[in-house]
Amino acid sequence: MINIVSVDVLSKATDGVIKATVTDTASNTCEMDVSDSKEEKSTQFNVPIFYSLDLGLVNNTKTIQNIQYDQMVDQLGLRNVEWHQSIYINGREQLFHDIPNRSEVAALPPRDDFIVLHRLWEFCHQKTHGNSWVVFLTSQDLSIDPQKSAQLLRIMTKGALSKECSIDILPEASMNCNVCSTRFSPFPYPHSPSNIWSAQCSYIQELVDPLMFDTQIKTVNEMSPYTNQENKKFCGSSEQAAAHWVYSHPRATPCDLHIESNFQWTTQPGPFPNLRSDDLAFLLKAAPRFPLAQWRDDGCFNADQVVKGFALNQRRFEYQSIYPDVSSSTAVASPSPLQLNHDWWGWKLWTDTDALAKFDWNQSLVAQGTDITWVPVPESRRMEWNASRMVPPLHHCILGGCRRGGQHLQSTAALFLEPTRSGETVFGLSNILEELHTSKLRDNPGHERVCTLWFVGDSTSSDTAIGAVCSLISGLGFKLVRCRNDIIGAQWYGADNTYCQTMNLNDPHMDSNLTTPVAYFDLEREASAGPCPKTRIKFTWGDSKRAGSMPLSSKLKGSTLPDEYGLVLPGWGVHCNDGNCMREYMKNIFQPALSALPTKKYHFFWREHEPQHFANNPGGIFYPGGRFGDVCGPLPNESFDNFRNGIAEEFLTSNHLVGNGDNQVRGIVRIFEALKPIWGLHNQRKNDCTHYCFSPWRLELTWDGIYRAMRGETNS
Repeated sequence: MINIVSVDVLSKATDGVIKATVTDTASNTCEMDVSDSKEEKSTQFNVPIFYSLDLGLVNNTKTIQNIQYDQMVDQLGLRNVEWHQSIYINGREQLFHDIPNRSEVAALPPRDDFIVLHRLWEFCHQKTHGNSWVVFLTSQDLSIDPQKSAQLLRIMTKGALSKECSIDILPEASMNCNVCSTRFSPFPYPHSPSNIWSAQCSYIQELVDPLMFDTQIKTVNEMSPYTNQENKKFCGSSEQAAAHWVYSHPRATPCDLHIESNFQWTTQPGPFPNLRSDDLAFLLKAAPRFPLAQWRDDGCFNADQVVKGFALNQRRFEYQSIYPDVSSSTAVASPSPLQLNHDWWGWKLWTDTDALAKFDWNQSLVAQGTDITWVPVPESRRMEWNASRMVPPLHHCILGGCRRGGQHLQSTAALFLEPTRSGETVFGLSNILEELHTSKLRDNPGHERVCTLWFVGDSTSSDTAIGAVCSLISGLGFKLVRCRNDIIGAQWYGADNTYCQTMNLNDPHMDSNLTTPVAYFDLEREASAGPCPKTRIKFTWGDSKRAGSMPLSSKLKGSTLPDEYGLVLPGWGVHCNDGNCMREYMKNIFQPALSALPTKKYHFFWREHEPQHFANNPGGIFYPGGRFGDVCGPLPNESFDNFRNGIAEEFLTSNHLVGNGDNQVRGIVRIFEALKPIWGLHNQRKNDCTHYCFSPWRLELTWDGIYRAMRGETNS
């Protein structure tokens, strides 16, 4: 009798002949035909089985044994003493006690699939197991509908242990498959029913540790712009996470066996043949094997959402979040260069003609009507930002930090897009400081002065002010030395409004020079070299109501400080929902403020407000009576309503308020058109389609616009 310790299958011929190199305990090696030999019965299924047993099923022990143990015995020949198969079970000693070569994984509380999956994952990471296949089996609660649950266990177990899911998908065969099961279903999230499957170790090696996946997929679910309370079942998180893990990678290549479309993914399948009989038809085929229209709506997912691309976009968001490096490398070089690879399983459901299927988290976005294209930030620069940021001093400085306290985006594509201009440089905040440092505004070059950027307006202006502070600290080597920010917003807008007082950064002497409310942030270069070694960022509310309830001109006069010079950047719009509101603001509030500050110290530049992305409202804006509870989303370029910026520019030009004289603005900082594609930076969880969460690269568009306006460029 040959005591076989390893089998390396070489080939499977079309006539069914299986040739393998067989090694015995004496280290003798030979090539042999194992198609019909007794050795083949012992070795054809030489695949380790990892079994997650629900320890709460004590009352169903006999049923479990009848369903899965008997199948292992019948199909794998476990009673054959020549069988050298390891079976890893998190179970009780009295269950499956007569299975040879059984290994105990751990003594666990009732069913923890992740522990057994982790053991499987560790097994596959051993160097000698790269080309091996592994089987994962589970039990499930039989109390809800014992008959149907038993049927499901039978059909799924038989598929995972079948020769079709091992010998028939050898690398030499034409079938390209790395996860095999009786059924693969893409809905409501990619999985195999009952989480029963076989997989190739070389693919398992690419997956994240199962013990980490549960937390990661929960974060993806929380941060995804595509999820809400109604559609979270699409995401494969919480109790679904273990079943989703094996298909969570963009390189998953599933195949399945069951030929009938009446069995798709539900845990309540229809009647099946007796799986202990020989008449069940299995046919190995790439999955998903049915077109999108054939996947029925069982009331557990909204078919309309799926057709519109929700599930596709959620898959891409997940890939980008959990496997950012890998998902980038699955691209195809083509005019649309960053689509998922052409052989990705999802293209069997969603084709290139599907409008939302073309959306890609890695693609470049062209801002129509401008010379701006948004492109992915190189990985090296992402890492530089993360390294320089360390522990941010302000809540908003966290990459993806949103205006509301405790809210932030995570790993959305829009966070990692930066603007480029066709054939031109995109200027940054450092260029503004260089221009200020040599400006005529610095009337006494021999005396140290404070370069100042003074933002005036609504909450979006205060966000830009904080963004400037974050960029100076994290990107340009500045440190925060004193500040006052209690006027920026109530706690509802975030925790930053108490930061300066909490950190004892208020300066009583400096505050004594201020007679009106203003937020200021004084920063100094950590290394003295460089333009504007002392820089100040300021913010003042641009209306006559908040923070002092006085005219804007009075606010500005009372907020000047003797040591500063620089730019005043007013902007207004999102609080005006009709043209009269905007015209009244420009005439009665803004124009009088132009004379409030001396032009020898300050130059005014009007800053356009950013576009809103309320996808179901006309023009994308929020207005009284509009729909506020909808997810932010993309709009056709021509659908945006930019009437506020249009009225502001018309007022400035028709009243001759643009120029280099006193009581004039020196230029207009244009950002609206170029930001139309960047809807993904809104706080999707709170349906805030007005404010943008923090991305240092998004703000480069603003810095570029300011710099060009300073230099008198008409396209600024």
